Amino acid sequence: ALTALQQLPEHRETYEQAMDVRFDLRGALLPLREFDHMLTHLREAERLARLLEDTIRLGRISSYMARYLFLMGRHDQAMAAGQQALTLATETGDFALQVASNMYLGQIYHALGAYPRAIDVLRPNIAALEGAQLQERFWQVNLPSVTSCTYLAFCLAELGVFHEAMTYAEEGLQIAE
Repeated sequence: ALTALQQLPEHRETYEQAMDVRFDLRGALLPLREFDHMLTHLREAERLARLLEDTIRLGRISSYMARYLFLMGRHDQAMAAGQQALTLATETGDFALQVASNMYLGQIYHALGAYPRAIDVLRPNIAALEGAQLQERFWQVNLPSVTSCTYLAFCLAELGVFHEAMTYAEEGLQIAE
């Protein structure tokens, strides 16, 4: 797809398609742990998004960078990227980006041992998702509803709130099944 896009005239639509293909590639490369390739595609998508001043796609890129940096163990940078994504999500009213950003921030806070902060972003994330949204991927590899429930359960368990942790763990399992 990227090779075909290189044959097309340079227009906004072509650039948008090139970014979207790179986003799709990210989803395929992530489970394969092809992080270097993923980063290359994210950086090119970022270049195009800045060229087009595409705030929504810049937000998605920030959220994807938060995930990438988290996986690389660069938690402070991941947190900054996640906060940037959440800011852009709020500015644009992009619900999917808000869900993804909160999910990633919850994972980052969990990794840092900042369990109350993780709970503060994950609990409202779960509350915001209802009905068919529980099965919505919001352009993520995993279901944000399940991931949010899982990390919320982890955080609550770390704080000794086992009954509530089990409630969220069971909710996540039910959604996943």
